Amino acid sequence: MGRLDRTSMLGLILSLSLGVCTLFLVAHEFFFGPFFEFLAMTSLILGWFIVAPTYYFLTRPADTETETETETGAAATVDPGHATSAETTTPTDPLETLRRRYAAGELSEAEFERKLERLLETEGRSLDDSGVESGSNSIADDHVQNELDRELERECEREREREYESD
Repeated sequence: MGRLDRTSMLGLILSLSLGVCTLFLVAHEFFFGPFFEFLAMTSLILGWFIVAPTYYFLTRPADTETETETETGAAATVDPGHATSAETTTPTDPLETLRRRYAAGELSEAEFERKLERLLETEGRSLDDSGVESGSNSIADDHVQNELDRELERECEREREREYESD
């Protein structure tokens, strides 16, 4: 169900609830029965505070970004709403995707660090399994680690600036 359909249905539920409440209040005026007043309040409370929120939470769409495994075994994110056919056929760099998500505020600092460590562990295992000595990669690993540290510091500064601006 699309977003417009969900919103329209929610509006319909709330409008019907208000309409039934109004109907019972009009009936209360003509028949002077306290039972109709009770029905009016019950329909309003049920419609607005029980049925509508229940419908809203039961029909919410799944997260738009799902994690999928790429050919290398590293986690990458795919946004089905914004992906083109060219983007879906070529695998994206997991590190770049992780940086982009953190910069967009989709990941907290702790989540970013945890996923970054997992990504580096996965890449380290694939290098060791390929038969390349880990000692020969130490310079490259140091360079990558320094680059990641600088990127993380920049992201932390941006996050602090956003928090400072919002306060």
